[in-house]
Amino acid sequence: MGIYTCADLHGNMNLWVQIKEYLKSDDVLYFLGDAIDRGPDGFQIMQKILDRPNTTYIRGNHEDMMMNALEEQLRYNDNFRWAESATELWFWNGGEVTYNYIKEHNIPREEVIKQIKNMPILVCTEIKGNKFYFCHAGSDMSTINVFINETNENIIEYYGHNLIWDRKHLDTKEWYGTNNE
Repeated sequence: MGIYTCADLHGNMNLWVQIKEYLKSDDVLYFLGDAIDRGPDGFQIMQKILDRPNTTYIRGNHEDMMMNALEEQLRYNDNFRWAESATELWFWNGGEVTYNYIKEHNIPREEVIKQIKNMPILVCTEIKGNKFYFCHAGSDMSTINVFINETNENIIEYYGHNLIWDRKHLDTKEWYGTNNE
């Protein structure tokens, strides 16, 4: 049994097919979000990943944008102000192709929202005696610890948002093995 992670397929079915063909039936996959948007097959890929045994689908920022946009559309009965809306943000980030698929196939938005809300934001697991924390965005242990140990819903929501959206790791030099360069 192997353990794998991948993320950010963004509607590219060819990538998902390659990954799926590589995986054995007993391999564990942690999908770190963003199967949807940009490419034409995102919603189908999301469903295939959700249906795959031994797979944990962790919410990414694109799933988060989709959930917020679909909730907004339902809340305002599709009569919302486009400027600065959740739907505008989602479409601006490539979500229109996913939305069109949902609409063309009459997929109930409530069901999609429920699927996304059921996706974990953080998964903690132990592999060969080592703890691993999986989330979509780069994060630090202080954020992870607060998210795991806090009971206040507002604080949990704030730190959960960081686990989905944080990009501070892109500006750090720690990834290069040193803090001094």
